[in-house]
Amino acid sequence: WLDLDCQVKGPLQPLWDQITSNPTPILMALDPFAKQPYPVYNSGVIGFPQDHPILPMWVDKTIEENHLFRDDQELLSYWIEQRQVLVHRLDPVYNWNIGQGNNPAALIEHWVGQFAKQVLRDRIGQLLSYNTDDGSQSLVDIKP
Repeated sequence: WLDLDCQVKGPLQPLWDQITSNPTPILMALDPFAKQPYPVYNSGVIGFPQDHPILPMWVDKTIEENHLFRDDQELLSYWIEQRQVLVHRLDPVYNWNIGQGNNPAALIEHWVGQFAKQVLRDRIGQLLSYNTDDGSQSLVDIKP
């Protein structure tokens, strides 16, 4: 699972190897900024086998109980704790919260928050800019 605001910056084969070698637990990084009485995992990157029951449970609980939590991440973390789902800690380089600053070793950057998302949109816009046949520059407009 990768959130849309995640930018893959390097090879992910080691992550896939961890998932396939440990089919029972899920892989998640802790949220470095969360303050709950239970561990809060960042739901931007989740490693799990295709048939793991965590995804359908997450969907069902989000529909039923979304109003009880700040966001889907806290809801998922709460139910991981309640059901004692086995979680292996994902190396933060696979879900680097950009709010922690620059990390050249990060393989997946998670652009959390409105400011970070605007920076990401600007970067995408730069990648989509190109020169036209008449020498003028065109830029695809990315709307928030």
